[in-house]
Amino acid sequence: MQQWLKTVAIFMADSRSKGQDLNAKPQKKQVGNGLWAVTHGSNPSLSAENHGFQPQYSRFSNSLQEPWQFMAEKKFPYDLCRLVHYDYDLSKRWYVIFRAYDIYLERVRRVRISNPMNKEKSLAGRLRVAEEIMTQTDADLRQGKLLGRERIKQITGSDNLHLKTLLQVIDIFVVKKRAAMRRKNYLRRFTVNLKFHITNYYSSEGIEDINIRSVNAEFVQGLFAYLRPLVAPKTFNNMRGDLATVLNFINKLKPGLVKDKPWSAIDKLPVIARKHAAFNDSQIKAIVDKATAMNYHDLVLFCQIEYYTLARPAEISDLKISDFDLTQNRIIFRGDAAKNWRDEYVTIGERFRQIIEKSGILNRPADSYVFFYMRDGKQHKRGRKYFRLPLSKVLKALDMYKINANFSLYSFKHSGAVSLYLATKDMWVVMEQCRHKTIAQTGEYLRDLGLLRKESPVINFVGAA
Repeated sequence: MQQWLKTVAIFMADSRSKGQDLNAKPQKKQVGNGLWAVTHGSNPSLSAENHGFQPQYSRFSNSLQEPWQFMAEKKFPYDLCRLVHYDYDLSKRWYVIFRAYDIYLERVRRVRISNPMNKEKSLAGRLRVAEEIMTQTDADLRQGKLLGRERIKQITGSDNLHLKTLLQVIDIFVVKKRAAMRRKNYLRRFTVNLKFHITNYYSSEGIEDINIRSVNAEFVQGLFAYLRPLVAPKTFNNMRGDLATVLNFINKLKPGLVKDKPWSAIDKLPVIARKHAAFNDSQIKAIVDKATAMNYHDLVLFCQIEYYTLARPAEISDLKISDFDLTQNRIIFRGDAAKNWRDEYVTIGERFRQIIEKSGILNRPADSYVFFYMRDGKQHKRGRKYFRLPLSKVLKALDMYKINANFSLYSFKHSGAVSLYLATKDMWVVMEQCRHKTIAQTGEYLRDLGLLRKESPVINFVGAA
């Protein structure tokens, strides 16, 4: 019986290719636990919430001129279809599973399709529909089609702003700013933080999402009275500013929709401005030695790159081997990962060059991330959050939190800036390595780190008192 089922599966796979203009015959292999991988196949409407297969209608047939619908110049990750059939058990629901990039969520999302495949009562019928789904969906994925298009159309497709709710206008704001190439971390303040807390406030009050015209001083006061004991003062102030940013933006689209600047009823909370926390040279050496002893070798290299390049942790996570150019003694930080949206180089010094060569990372393929992990046979970059826990363990082991509770992964950047200035006494060198726009910005940064005091003319001021 089992052999017969496999024979039917192979027959259906072969019959699918007949009458189609394909470069290669579909290949199919079992990958375990009842899963089959097929070389091509698809879902005609990747952005649909109802993932039932609709061969007579594909939302991809609409215009693809907008940049959020089809971006041929950029390659987005995806995983082709696989069929979950539980050893061809017709009493269970089968699924076609694939992953595609969602331009609304800005991440890869998994999609499962079950209908109309499971409406078929015979093995041959289910296999036939599954093959049709997979063929179309894989073709769409290879053409670069993306998820989330319908969600964006739903948000931006109407001028009836007066009918929108508060959460909906936040979505409108995010979509517009994303099209204007605002950074992901900036947009997360609205898509994650602001919406999350507003939704929780609704839940606590037992109310539905209110119309944008109902956002008044009374509502805002209630929202921030709810937030006051839950968030830190700096977060409180940031959320006040973010809400004001959204409402001002909506008022520009439709003047007078939000009246009387309701956020002005909320006073900002006092926030203590903490100084940047930097390690001294002996602490840096102790951290490197301790992390090495604890087998945190990736952490050591990550911190060394941050220390010598003065780059932000998020920028280091995006580094690839091709970004290192030892022939010119430089590393390029790409604009799409940098805070200022510019491609810029930093210099590789002799000691840093030795660290890079000893690490062996340059033996990897050029398109490999410096810090990565493997999933589903593909390489994914390690985010900076991955290094926070091991660093915390190292600092606790060295009792360094007793010295300064503000030590963090960012401290290696500050430590490198301090050491570079003390070694060169040249603010222009620090400015270039930090990729600052002005020398004034560098001066402010170094003063915040406790430097430049001895160089100040105030040291020699005598006066008459």
